[in-house]
Amino acid sequence: MKTHEEYREILESNATTHDQGFLIPYRKMKEQWGIEIPDHIVQDIFSRDIYEIPFEQNVKLITGKWQDFTQNVLSTNDDCITIFECCFIQNPLTMGLVKCNQSKEQNVQYVLELGRIIHALNPLLIYIGQKDISYTFDKAVSERPKEWSEGFIDYYTNQGLGQAQGYKGIEGTVQVLQERKKLEFEIYGLLQMDKVWLDNTDYDREACRHKLEKILQ
Repeated sequence: MKTHEEYREILESNATTHDQGFLIPYRKMKEQWGIEIPDHIVQDIFSRDIYEIPFEQNVKLITGKWQDFTQNVLSTNDDCITIFECCFIQNPLTMGLVKCNQSKEQNVQYVLELGRIIHALNPLLIYIGQKDISYTFDKAVSERPKEWSEGFIDYYTNQGLGQAQGYKGIEGTVQVLQERKKLEFEIYGLLQMDKVWLDNTDYDREACRHKLEKILQ
C-alpha cells in the first residue's frame, strides 16, 4: 500500500488483515460497491491476486478462508443457507491443474481438505455438468465476446498443464478441460458428503430448474 499512499485509507478500510498482510476485495470494491479505483492500482493488486500467487500460498490462504467461514457459522449457530458457486472444486483445480500443473495427488488433497473443513456444516454439493465438453466450449465461444474466448484459450494453453503438454488453440483448450473434468469426477467420487450429479447436457433450463427443486426438497 505504500506505493499508493493516496488510496491507503480506502484500501485499508475495505481490507482484512491476514498473516502479516492484507486481503483486499478489489473486484467487489469496484464492481459491486461502486468504489472508484484507478486501473493502474487494480492491475498492481491483481498481480498479487489470490489466484496469481504460488500454489502453496494459494492453498494456505484459501483453506484459511474456508476455516474462518466454518468457524463463524458454527459459532453463530445460524440456520441460514449459503450458496457458493465454482469455488469448491472448479477454482482449486483451475489453480492447481490448469495454472500450476501440480500433481494429481496435490490437487485431490486440496479439494478433500476443503471438504474436511466444511464437514461439520453438513454441506450439499450439486455438480452440474455436460457430457460433450467440446460442444459445450464451442457453444460458449459462439455466444460470448471474442475477447472472452481469446483470454480463456490463452489461460488454458499458455501455462500449467496446457503449456506442459504443448496444447494449442480451441482443441488444446478442450483437452485441458477434459483433463480437469476427469479429475473432478474422481474427486467427486472420493468426497464424503451429500452430493448430486446433475446432467445438463440438453441445456434445458426449465428441466434443470425442476431437477434442482427436487434435490433441494
